[in-house]
Amino acid sequence: MAIVFDGGDNWSYWARRALYLANQVWGGAGFALVPQRDGRVDPVLLRACRAFDPDYVVVFPQELVEFEYFAPGTLHAWGPAGEALTGTDRWNALARNVAFQGEPRPGDQDARDLVASVCSPYLSTGGNEPFEEVAWFDGPAEGLPAAADIPGAHTAHVLHCAPSWGGLIGAAVASHAGVAMPPNPAAVEPELDEGVLNQLTSWLLQGSHPHLPYELVHFPNEVSTSVLTEESKLAHERTMAGLATIASNAPAPRQPAVAVLGDTVEDFALARILQLTYGSGAWLPTFLGTEKETLPHRLSSGLFRVAAKMRGQRRRLTLTSTSRPLEDLYRFEERFRTQHDAVQHGGLENPDTSWSTRAANLAWPRTHTTHLGIIEQFDDALPVPTTTDSTGTRVMVTPLPPPALQDPALAGHQNLAWHVDVSWASRHSILGRGVRGDELFAPTTGPYHTLARNSRSGISYQAGRYDFVPAGIQSVNRLARPALRDLSLTDFVAAKAAENNMTIRVSDAGQRTAQLSRMLGGREPFINLFGGPLLPALRALVPTSSSNNTAYPDGDGVVLRIGDGVLSFPGICARATDTTSAEVREQLDTALRAGVLRRGLVLRCQVCQTKQLQSIDTLGQRWLCERCADENDLDRRTWHSSTDEPTWFYGLHPVGKHLLQDHGDVPALLAAYLSKPEKNRPVHYQDATELEFLEDNNPRVEADLIAYRDDVLIVAECKSADDLGGGVKKKRKAEILKKCQAAAWLQAEQLVFATTASTWKQATKDAICGIVPSYKDWPAFGPPTVLLIAGLGGTATATETLLLRNPPKVPDATPAR
Repeated sequence: MAIVFDGGDNWSYWARRALYLANQVWGGAGFALVPQRDGRVDPVLLRACRAFDPDYVVVFPQELVEFEYFAPGTLHAWGPAGEALTGTDRWNALARNVAFQGEPRPGDQDARDLVASVCSPYLSTGGNEPFEEVAWFDGPAEGLPAAADIPGAHTAHVLHCAPSWGGLIGAAVASHAGVAMPPNPAAVEPELDEGVLNQLTSWLLQGSHPHLPYELVHFPNEVSTSVLTEESKLAHERTMAGLATIASNAPAPRQPAVAVLGDTVEDFALARILQLTYGSGAWLPTFLGTEKETLPHRLSSGLFRVAAKMRGQRRRLTLTSTSRPLEDLYRFEERFRTQHDAVQHGGLENPDTSWSTRAANLAWPRTHTTHLGIIEQFDDALPVPTTTDSTGTRVMVTPLPPPALQDPALAGHQNLAWHVDVSWASRHSILGRGVRGDELFAPTTGPYHTLARNSRSGISYQAGRYDFVPAGIQSVNRLARPALRDLSLTDFVAAKAAENNMTIRVSDAGQRTAQLSRMLGGREPFINLFGGPLLPALRALVPTSSSNNTAYPDGDGVVLRIGDGVLSFPGICARATDTTSAEVREQLDTALRAGVLRRGLVLRCQVCQTKQLQSIDTLGQRWLCERCADENDLDRRTWHSSTDEPTWFYGLHPVGKHLLQDHGDVPALLAAYLSKPEKNRPVHYQDATELEFLEDNNPRVEADLIAYRDDVLIVAECKSADDLGGGVKKKRKAEILKKCQAAAWLQAEQLVFATTASTWKQATKDAICGIVPSYKDWPAFGPPTVLLIAGLGGTATATETLLLRNPPKVPDATPAR
């Protein structure tokens, strides 16, 4: 759950209030907090929320006492005669005003909708328009079981944020430990001596707490049952009965630990989301001593401890902030490096490289994430029969088994609600990005069976059934058993297009690509052939001149006609540079078996004098001319050149010729470039090529390539020229805007403009820099990163980052004290 709250002057109170509500609910220790200011949310936090991947995005009500405290005298109560009520009469009248109860703070609802729009929360598809099932949070409710009612819940004393602790310290303690009692709106920053601050620092960064203030201990029913020890539990742990924090694994490198410097509510929220999402976030407000010339020992050693949590690698740390300039981060980093602990603990990785970065530049991968899971059942492997259609979408033939709880204590809870994450065996799934739940069900599963969503795991669904459940049915049959669909990239694009009242189809150029892919046995063999080392030879099979001397000056090919040529095996090898003849032979044999290439002899008809490639399949001692159909003898008179024996030549299938003539090889070159291994690590890659978006059957936008690479969605324009729109300003702008539209519809992270030319014209770069940032329909977290790729297919392919995701700055706020 992501809880949206007021991030204004009193943000520390509202954050503690949200955490108090979270601590009443099973699993509430894992709830994120998202501050809003006048209905706006920092784009950095919007991206963080996408990675955090909440099931629900909610707001909570403002209570009467809170409204009265923060806006005294605003509410008026009138008696029967119209007189203004005061004192007890006024409070009683206000309390009866039920219209006030349940109203959020100004801006909360707008901000909640904004956060939900960039995430993938559960949507109910009942009615004409989908709507979110849970958007309002006021503690335990149906689907949100009370933490205290879960069998095995901790009932002894806990550490928490005292109701009287406010300001930055109160927020830090509340986030770390939880809140067991309603916070006091009048709470202020506690005055702590240096010794207590040191102990507090160790606790917040390292978890140790030998000498914490006793007022942080909460005793149920105000009865002291034990004393504070190192093993004392946190209030958050009362919500964790039967649950554990699970770290997902992946072959990709782990993210470094991230420390967030600054006192603003955005800094606080960013650090908490990082901790919940990756298990490696730390907030560094000024009360920890971050501004001291010599950093406190407990602060520096605590940060090394945070970095050391990254298992299986050397310590790594990133410093960032939403509120502080880079210069402040550099100064803090320099002081941190000089501390004695840097020597004592062996230092951090990359001592000559800066660790500081802008918050807008943080990466938010969906690998190596953490989440709460039921202890016994977070890694069940289930074999399920599936079918795979022509686009690559996998569909379960049979439904999943019921997600019955194995823990007898949890299973005994009559109203427990839990969720199921389904990760498919291969890393094929398109993650997140708000696909409607009914798109994820196989045809055999009704849309009202349960609620599902496209999550960072793959697919998440609610364990309880939503369709008709007969009375007296066995408890196991009250559980959902959906059959699911794992959408291919093409079907994902179709689903996103449908959300915008559009359809998609493969363009004419795309049909040629699809045909050749089918002949070769798949998209990957097509990319290997038309985007690989044999491409120069394939291009030579489509000559632009009718002269042999011009097209094939070395005499290793024959022009049959303009656009139709053949090459000998040595001619192909000569053009496939940096490739051995054995490798060329292997690729040729693959293409020959598929029918994309033809092997034969170049012969001249003795009747009509037409030069032609006679395929090995049609050759005989007597052969028929393809033009006049007369018979010829296979003898020296018909050979292309007078040699002792004729030479084998190779020609290209007509579909392949059309593809190359229309520069259909450029998307294949880009696909080959994007899919190649990175730092000796294979990437997870899939793509869809030359798709058209149609509105009322009229083409709106064509995307040359849509790719999904290591959870980065890419929309690409592919050219053989160094300009867009043929150099015409109006056409250039139209091309850029169309690619922006496609990227916005799909919530793409990257927008790529690629060319086989050696470089892009400066006018094109200037146009992209002017149009992309000002495009009005980008999602709330801002435009994608824009990359320019030039020299595709050559030896000097270059990538330039033209525009980074650099979201607009939200207004500064005065730190709460």
